[in-house]
Amino acid sequence: MAELNQAKLKSMPIGAESWTDLKAKFFVDKTEKILNLITNQNKVCFFRPRRFGKTILASTIADLFLNGDKNFEGTAIQGKWPYSANEFKVLNITFYGLGTNNTTGKQNIFDQNMMERNICTRVQLAQTISDPESEVPFNDAFSFDQLFTSIARWSAKSKLVLLIDEWDYPLSSNLDNEVNFHLALDVIGSFFSFVRAIQPNFLLVTGIMRYSNASLLTGNSLFDMSMHPDFADLLGYTQTELENNFGPYIEEAARRLNVTEEALLDKIKSYYDGFCFDDKAQTKLYCPQSINQFFAQLTTGPNSPEFKTFWTDSSNTASALRTYLKGRMIAVSSLERLVDQGTYLSRQALSTASTFEEVQFLPLLAQCGYLTIKEVKHNITAADLDSNKIVSNEPTHAEVDQQNPIVNALSATWEATSSLGNRNDTFYHCTFPNMEVQDGYVDAFFRYLLNETYDGASLWLPHATTQLAIALRDGNIAKTADWLNELLVDSIFYDKKISILESVYRDFIKTFFRFKLRARVEIANSSGRSDLEVAVGKRVYIFELKRSSSKSHKAIQKLLDEAESQIDLNSYGINDVNHEYYRGAELVAVIFVIYDKTRQIAAWRSIDVNGLHQEGTLNHKNHRNTFL
Repeated sequence: MAELNQAKLKSMPIGAESWTDLKAKFFVDKTEKILNLITNQNKVCFFRPRRFGKTILASTIADLFLNGDKNFEGTAIQGKWPYSANEFKVLNITFYGLGTNNTTGKQNIFDQNMMERNICTRVQLAQTISDPESEVPFNDAFSFDQLFTSIARWSAKSKLVLLIDEWDYPLSSNLDNEVNFHLALDVIGSFFSFVRAIQPNFLLVTGIMRYSNASLLTGNSLFDMSMHPDFADLLGYTQTELENNFGPYIEEAARRLNVTEEALLDKIKSYYDGFCFDDKAQTKLYCPQSINQFFAQLTTGPNSPEFKTFWTDSSNTASALRTYLKGRMIAVSSLERLVDQGTYLSRQALSTASTFEEVQFLPLLAQCGYLTIKEVKHNITAADLDSNKIVSNEPTHAEVDQQNPIVNALSATWEATSSLGNRNDTFYHCTFPNMEVQDGYVDAFFRYLLNETYDGASLWLPHATTQLAIALRDGNIAKTADWLNELLVDSIFYDKKISILESVYRDFIKTFFRFKLRARVEIANSSGRSDLEVAVGKRVYIFELKRSSSKSHKAIQKLLDEAESQIDLNSYGINDVNHEYYRGAELVAVIFVIYDKTRQIAAWRSIDVNGLHQEGTLNHKNHRNTFL
C-alpha cells in the first residue's frame, strides 16, 4: 500500500530554480496572478525572505516574455498571454553571491572593478541563454558603459525585459563592514543609473532588504508590491491552496503518521503557517520550501514524515542576521523578549529603505522573515513601543578597553521609536510566524551568544543542550550545572571587559534551557519573583541565582543559605496550581552561586518537596574554543 501511494505522488520541486524545472514536478499554479501583475505594472520591485520563490518567479516571467504561453499548457495563463513570442529581448540575472568574493590583495580590499566585471559577465551569460544566436553579443563588454551600450543596440528593434533577482545580496553580505558595504553600494548604484537610462519596457527587481542610495527605489519609478494585498499570495501557499492542491500528500502523510487529516493540518499549521506580508494583515502564508520539503519525504521512502526546520536549514536565512550581529552586541534580554512578546513596527519601518547606518535590528528581522505581521495595531501606546527597545550590553567605564573593537561596539543603543514611525503611522504587531521560524531564530541567537558559526562546531551546540536537558530531566543538578558551565565558558559574556548583571546570567541560562525545554523568567506571586522556572517531565525547577565576588567556602555557603531563605519566605513556585505549568508537578528549588571572576557556577544546592537537601561545588572550566 505504501509503495502504491508513494508511486502516485508527483515529485516535489526541491531545488527547482526555473520554470522548466518547476513544470516537470508538482507545483501550485500562480500564473493568473503573474498575468495580473504584468498587465498592470511594468516596473516592479518585490521583497520577500529567501526560499519563497523569487528566483522561480523571475524565471517564469522570463519564459513568458521569450516564448509566450507555449510552455504553459494546462495553467491558468494559457490562451490569455497578450504578447507574441520574439517580441521581447530578455535578460534574467541574479546578484546572488556577489559582494563576498570581490576582494583583492593581502589587505582584503574590496575591488569595485572586479564586482563590475562580474556583473557584466552575468549579463553576458543571460544574453547567451535567451538569445544564443545574437548578432550583437556582449562578449567584449567589461564595464557598465560598454555593457549598456551593447544592450541598447541589441534591443533597439525590440522591447527590453530586465529581471534582477537578489539585488541586495552584495549589501546584506557586508553588514559587518561599512567600507565594503558602501563600495558595493556605489557599484550597484551605478548599475541602476544605467538601468534608468535605457528604460526597459518591463523591469522586475527582487530581494530581501531595502537599502537607499542605490538609485533603485529613487528614479526608476518602481511599484513596490511587497505589502500590496492584491499580491500578498503571489509567492507562498495559502491555507486554501494547501488543502486544495496537496490532498493526496495530506492523505498519505496522515496515514503514515497514524493521525487524522484534521490533526495533521493543525500541526502543519503550527509549524509552518503564519507568514504575512500585506498591509491589511489578511493573508497568511506557508513558505513553499517548508511545505515542499515536508511532503517530499513521502516520495523518497516509506518512512513517516518528520517536522523539521526546513526553511531555516536550507535558506541560509541567518546569514544577514549573523552578519549584522557580528559587529554589534545586543543584550540577551532584548533578544529573549522577542520570543515572549513580539514587537510593534510601523509601516515606515517595514517598507522604508535604509542606509548602512540606519539598518535596525527589528526591521532586519522582519525583512529576513524571522518576524511577520500578526495584526494591524490601532491606537499605539508608549507601552507598546517600549517593546522596540533593543539594548546592547554596556561595559562600565572602568572596564572599557578603548582599543578593543568588540567593546567599542557595546555602547548603549536604542531603536528609537522616532525611527520606527510616528504615532500617526500604521503599526503592526509582529511576531514569529510559526514554530519552525522561532526555533531557527533561537538557534541563530544561540550561536551568536556562543560565538559559533555554522561552519564551526555546529554539532557541539545541539549535543550540549541535549545533554543539559537530559541532566535536568534526570534530576542530576551537579551535571546540569556542569553543562551550563560548558556553555557559559564559551559565551560572549566570558570577556572580562564586559560588565554584566545577575539578570544577564538569568536570561542566558534561560536561553540554554529554552533550546530544549520550557523556561520562564521572573515568575511573580504575591511575595516576590523567582529568577527562573523550568518544566521538565513531572517536575518544575525553581531557580534562584546569586553572584559572589569571593570563592571562599564561607561566602558561598552564606549565599546558598540566603537564597534558600528567600525561596522559602517568598513561596517561589506557589503560583496558580491549576496552571498547566504546575498542575501535578513536583517542585524542586535549585540555587546556583556564580563566581564573578570565572563567570561560572561555583556551587549549587537543591531542595525538593520533602525538604531533602543536596549540594556541591564545581571546578573551573577552560575554553573549548578560542574566540575571545
